[in-house]
Amino acid sequence: MKKEKIIDWLLNGDVSIRWQTMRDLTDESRKKGREFLLYHKLFRSHRTGEIVDPKITRLSFPPRWRYDIMRALDYFRECKAPTDRRMIDAIELIQKKKTKDGRWKLQNKHPGKAFFELEQVGQLSRWNTLRALRILSWWNKSR
Repeated sequence: MKKEKIIDWLLNGDVSIRWQTMRDLTDESRKKGREFLLYHKLFRSHRTGEIVDPKITRLSFPPRWRYDIMRALDYFRECKAPTDRRMIDAIELIQKKKTKDGRWKLQNKHPGKAFFELEQVGQLSRWNTLRALRILSWWNKSR
């Protein structure tokens, strides 16, 4: 069957079959996306093992549309994906950024409209602390 006919069938076919098919395609796409991130250990080059961009290792809030290790790990946690040994580098990086009093700082701020300042770069961050604690709790429960 030609690709165009398959798409027509999906768009014009029985609603319940279309919904199931689209759901399954979406689930498969998500799996492939997660595997892509894991293949790169969330932030490393698969060729050299080097950090692709140091910015994605900085803890930001709000992350806006930007990618960073905390956002990636929070995604895996949120979708109830199983933990994977390829996440260890990112988990360890988050653990290393923990301050002596058990909190995390805001390390980076992305440009964009803000109605008020939530936190200052370099200061302790309630939001990054919450995100890190959720991620580490998810990680530790599955170990």
